[in-house]
Amino acid sequence: MMPKGKSGNLGDPLTVPEVGLRAFNAEHSGESADGKSGVGSVHSRGNPAKAGRKQDASQRQETLEGADKDIQCDRETSSTHRGGVTTATKLERIGVIAMIQIWRVMILAAVAVMVMQMSCTSVVGPIDFDPPSPPPEQVSEWDLVGLEGEEVSAIAVVASKPWVIFAGTMSDFSAGTRGKIFRSNDWGRTWREVARDVSVTRIVVDPQNPSIVYAGLAWVNFTAPGVIKSTDGGYKWFEAGSGMYFHESGIGELAIDPVNTNVLYAGESGFFGGALYKTTNGGRSWFGIPDEQPYPLGEGVTAVAIDPSNTNTVYAGVAWSGRVFKSTDAGDSWIVTNLPEGGIVDLLDVNHYLPSTLFAATRSNGFYRSSDSGLSWEKLRFGFIDDRGLYAGVVDLSLISQTKIICTGILARDTVGVFLSVDAGDSWGRLGQDVRPFGSLVLDRVNGFLYAAYGGIYRRKI
Repeated sequence: MMPKGKSGNLGDPLTVPEVGLRAFNAEHSGESADGKSGVGSVHSRGNPAKAGRKQDASQRQETLEGADKDIQCDRETSSTHRGGVTTATKLERIGVIAMIQIWRVMILAAVAVMVMQMSCTSVVGPIDFDPPSPPPEQVSEWDLVGLEGEEVSAIAVVASKPWVIFAGTMSDFSAGTRGKIFRSNDWGRTWREVARDVSVTRIVVDPQNPSIVYAGLAWVNFTAPGVIKSTDGGYKWFEAGSGMYFHESGIGELAIDPVNTNVLYAGESGFFGGALYKTTNGGRSWFGIPDEQPYPLGEGVTAVAIDPSNTNTVYAGVAWSGRVFKSTDAGDSWIVTNLPEGGIVDLLDVNHYLPSTLFAATRSNGFYRSSDSGLSWEKLRFGFIDDRGLYAGVVDLSLISQTKIICTGILARDTVGVFLSVDAGDSWGRLGQDVRPFGSLVLDRVNGFLYAAYGGIYRRKI
């Protein structure tokens, strides 16, 4: 904005006061400051009659003619100075007006940019970076890709350009750090910070347009909850959560319709409840799915999954009761599936290769599989069980093929790491010897790279 000037001065021409102008002119014209002619006074002082003696007529005539010439010269000089002041005043006025117009244009341009950024339909072109050289050969079970020391909470790989990777972190009050969003254009060799002061739970890339990226945000350490969106490949972000009301924790789950990518679902949960939100216009506005019996979504929605073969089929897992609900009309109505109650549903995933197969991970009640789209469920035993007969939680899951599945978490007491099943979950074995509890599993299906988070981002070949 244009700096504010003193009252009454902004835009006023710079002028010389009238009395000053008289003095200025008098200096050059021989007039006194009160406007009386100084020529008469000079002539009077030189009058020989008052001095007691006479001048001849010719000498007096020459004196008067010389005075007239001086007066005419002084008038021309005065006129020139007056004209100079007038010209300067006009130039200053023109300069001020021009500056005001420039500021107006700049303000209008800034408003136009803000409006464009706030429009969820404004999309800058796709990511057109040339593919960089492939990543180096794997040298350990898990190679550190980057962001060492960062508490990475979300990873996303652009499916059509797998060298482009996004990573989000959480804020940590005790450590005095604020969360960020990073982007890499070279398989993770280098990273660029593209957003800060956020607590990221999910990052979702539009499968049809990699320039569009969404991030779900939690309400942690005074960072704002909700959904933010980028339309230029993650370099600039704007708020895209209009219509959301947060009970406590913000958005913990975010899922995008792979067919109609303007449709997204967002789950919120916390101690005081939560909700399931939906947008049909790419995040421009959201509305809450009604919290009605017998599907109490108001318990808090902790997991969402969309059937890729029929995107009208949506699954939602809730907290407290640990139930899974199913909708076959894009969220307009819901039924309760037969998943045994108990424990918070942390994870729901539909097998992309066999959509009738659904997996559900609970926080304290085990890991389940349904082979009939949620009508019935069976508990997967893993082969790992502690001395209390209890199963611990699965942190994340990645489906490699119809029968090949990877999960990470603590499957039982002191049984930590990444586990692999090659028979659709009937049996499991540890993937390597690393026992770190990795999270945020993401698979690059084109190259077979598995990414995971644990104090940074790691990668291994599958």
